[in-house]
Amino acid sequence: PFSREEFIRAIQEPNDGISDLERARRFYIRARQARTGLAQTASQGRWATCRNTSRRGMGGAVSRWLGSARDLVDIAARLLRVQIENRDANKVIRAYDSEGTLFYCDPPYPHESRGDSKAYGFEMTDQEHEELAEILHDVKGKVAVSGYHCDVMDRLYGDWFCINAQERICHSVKELRQEALWINYKL
Repeated sequence: PFSREEFIRAIQEPNDGISDLERARRFYIRARQARTGLAQTASQGRWATCRNTSRRGMGGAVSRWLGSARDLVDIAARLLRVQIENRDANKVIRAYDSEGTLFYCDPPYPHESRGDSKAYGFEMTDQEHEELAEILHDVKGKVAVSGYHCDVMDRLYGDWFCINAQERICHSVKELRQEALWINYKL
């Protein structure tokens, strides 16, 4: 169920001595019931409670939870055909670069562009953003980078075409924010 109690249990109970299935269930609860889906940094205050939205006659968060559970079989089937590289992104980009490659990069957003400085399990410094941008500016393939407008991102990708999403309330800062997608190719 979409339950605060289950969510807290998934965060707080130790993973020692539990089955792989139970470990996966807890991860899924943390990922799907946490606000912004950040399972690594899920905490009690990040439970995705929903007061003002509804879908299909129920709270929006509950509807999304039920829809995600329904799609698990398709997700599992898709992941069977996926190659996962769990190593430095810069090395992966260099290894797979070609004229036929499309890189979608969704790095941790620069600190200046967000309200929560501990949102990610793995952060990036401004220097690391600069290193990534240098590599991405040099690839043969197409690149799409998502983030919020801020000095760092606008400086690093200001020469690329930018697609701005519709403004919406950002939960961490409780104000309107606009995500952007910078691309190095024409649509």
